Amino acid sequence: GEPVAQLRSELVPGAMRFSRDGRLLAAKYDRRDRPGTVRTTVWDVDAGTPLVELDEVIGYDAFDLDPEGRRVAAVTMGGELLVHDLERGVEQLRVDLGARAGSLRFRPDGAALAIGVGGDLRVLQVRALPGGELLASRKVEGSPFMVDWSADGTQVALACGDYRGYLWEPSEDRLRTTFEGHSAEVVRIHLSPSLPLAVTYSWDETTRLWDTETGEELVQLSAPPIRIAADGRRLAGQTNEVLDIWRLEHGGVLEGLRGHSGKSPRHVAISPDRRLLVSGGVDGALLWEVETSRLARVLDTGRVEGLAFLPGDDGLLLAGSAGLRHRLLPDLDRST
Repeated sequence: GEPVAQLRSELVPGAMRFSRDGRLLAAKYDRRDRPGTVRTTVWDVDAGTPLVELDEVIGYDAFDLDPEGRRVAAVTMGGELLVHDLERGVEQLRVDLGARAGSLRFRPDGAALAIGVGGDLRVLQVRALPGGELLASRKVEGSPFMVDWSADGTQVALACGDYRGYLWEPSEDRLRTTFEGHSAEVVRIHLSPSLPLAVTYSWDETTRLWDTETGEELVQLSAPPIRIAADGRRLAGQTNEVLDIWRLEHGGVLEGLRGHSGKSPRHVAISPDRRLLVSGGVDGALLWEVETSRLARVLDTGRVEGLAFLPGDDGLLLAGSAGLRHRLLPDLDRST
């Protein structure tokens, strides 16, 4: 459980994104004395060295690494879309969007970006790469908070400030499904990669599961969603100090994991083999066995602002008050 590598910065790490193979990590940093993101760094995790540093202020959810780890894309608070080629170390694209973006995601094949542009524009865009050409655009009524792609790259989901979620087919400019029922802004949306399900969270403090084919609301949860597992069949959410794991096939709570205190947990990650779960917050990071719901280890007692498992058995990354650290997972005795 001891750190084997530390990715050090004089700034405080926050939101993170991994490349699909886990080689690269994009991390956003804040000043300790003046909150407000001032740098986004893409790290080579194995070497522990930065590949590129973006000193322009980036929106909270408006950055992403492409699936192959070759490019990083971000939208500045001034409304410029930036794409950096990480292999050559050069800026590949800079496009003025006209307003800052609430969210940005690479399409699963890396050949396009979905961007939720806010401000007075309030438009959902799909732009081609590497040139940035506008492929599709759709006006929305509220501020775009989060976007997500379907696993096949044919549909874009949007969490919107008009109290709705949407599922859009850019190639036909067809609004396939509207998820309607929240009583406040919808600020998170996730699509299951294997099931016809969407998960939304709103400032009305409810999480709702929807049938993406019909738009029917299937169930309401009180736990804000944090992450869907890679197989699309488990959802992690937070209820006060309890981390809830839901099986999406039927919507029943599997277990309540109790170990945090105060306003934690705030972050969760599920291992690629779905055997382990790490939860983190202001009171540290805890490692859980999913099958037994057993608290296996206390990994950290300092403030944790972000966490993610690495592919294979390479451990995980913790971002928090002690910096950005690469931790190897302890060997767990399954008989105890």
